[in-house]
Amino acid sequence: MSDAPKDPKLAAKERARELRHQAWQRQKERQAHDPRLLALKEAARERRKAAYRAAKERHTAAAGEKKRAAKAEQAQARAAERTAAERALIGALRPPRPSEPVGVQLAGDPWTIN
Repeated sequence: MSDAPKDPKLAAKERARELRHQAWQRQKERQAHDPRLLALKEAARERRKAAYRAAKERHTAAAGEKKRAAKAEQAQARAAERTAAERALIGALRPPRPSEPVGVQLAGDPWTIN
């Protein structure tokens, strides 16, 4: 028994399908080694890499700026807290104010204003 189908229309369809498949394979092989197409692919690859690098730099710069702003804000908050603590400490260490009215300076009292 032969492998070829008995119907001539079916044989022609099978042969056409096989020819299309072979043509597709030849075209695929031709494109795989086409210098113009390879150059286009390489250029597209380089554009993607450049876009990725630029995006990464933008993100890094934005993150760095955000970090610097947070550090500056923290430093400002620490300085305000330190100032408040120093004032509280000075108030605790200061001698008690005299009971005399303001404007009368006692001998040796640096806190009373004339």
